[in-house]
Amino acid sequence: MPDSMYDRLGDMLHDVLASGTVPARSATAADKQAAKERTDDTPPDKHGSSADEKTQSAEKMSPRQKADKSEQRRQNAGQSDRNIPHKKRQPSVRPVIPAEVRDALAFFGLNETAGRDDAKKAYHEKLKYYHPDRHGGNPVLQKVAREKTRSVIAAWKTLERFFS
Repeated sequence: MPDSMYDRLGDMLHDVLASGTVPARSATAADKQAAKERTDDTPPDKHGSSADEKTQSAEKMSPRQKADKSEQRRQNAGQSDRNIPHKKRQPSVRPVIPAEVRDALAFFGLNETAGRDDAKKAYHEKLKYYHPDRHGGNPVLQKVAREKTRSVIAAWKTLERFFS
């Protein structure tokens, strides 16, 4: 009975561990053919010429033509703002917002770009929603509403200090 794939694999592993080196894989004829096809099928660039055509056309150019072409490349490179080294795009600068202010904004459901008017509107909405007088018949809900109202007022004071 012929050896199974696992037997051969075990033997190879044993040989590698015993010798301490991994033998190089010999390339088959199919591998060599595939590699040759990959180099022959070089995809064309955005101008429609492949790498082989570029090298052939570069070999046919005179030194003066090569110099003109490199000068033209340098001029074209300077046309876009991305390629100019002294005109780097500046990253947008965000103001540093303290954690307590961020928490207060999150409490009111606002993002960091919200202004004083947005915060004031959100404060009034939350204050109406959690006001203890809305829950007149239930003392437990009134107690919870008082605590929530205190936290709404504390968050507003934090934002008020930040905006002033």
